[in-house]
Amino acid sequence: MIVSAGGVLNMESANRAFGLAWITFLLVWIAAVGFSKPQARTTSAVNRIVYSMILLAGFLLIFDRRIQIGWLRTPIWHTTLAVAFTGAAVTWAGVLFAIWARFTLGSNWSGQPMVKVNHELVVKGPYRLVRHPIYTGLFFAGLGSVILVGRWCVVPGIILVFIGLMMKMAQEERLMTETFPAAYPDYRGRVKALIPFVF
Repeated sequence: MIVSAGGVLNMESANRAFGLAWITFLLVWIAAVGFSKPQARTTSAVNRIVYSMILLAGFLLIFDRRIQIGWLRTPIWHTTLAVAFTGAAVTWAGVLFAIWARFTLGSNWSGQPMVKVNHELVVKGPYRLVRHPIYTGLFFAGLGSVILVGRWCVVPGIILVFIGLMMKMAQEERLMTETFPAAYPDYRGRVKALIPFVF
């Protein structure tokens, strides 16, 4: 236990900060749903169901503590207070980056790969750094969750989340290329997908 000027810092406060990050993410997403343009076109329902199920399976492995399948629940490392707060901090960084991207995207956002009526190609804010900053934020929030949870179940969980996001991203890339045949290939050539200057 660490005592600071602001009070006591312990595992409970680290877990509380971690949980608050994800609650903030969910509340922002729910509140912003009504501020999107109408749908113009989207991908097939089958494609959306497949990646959604993969993402759901991944997040359940990371967050559902009722999963008690042998080695999946065994610890990868000892979660010290420093490790727990590192995980919470990385989770918050990812969540805040995703929220920044969500507000930058504005009414062009959608929860599924789709093109909106009068859709705009947004290339400002976090979209100057990566083409899919919401996914970047989610990936790092997931990584922070892995650090804090520290059990083997998070390994297949984060892999499934990554696969699901890659499938969703591929569908969005195709829609954007079709919608902006001149501008999007140029943008894609200049800006990496998820990690600045890397990938």
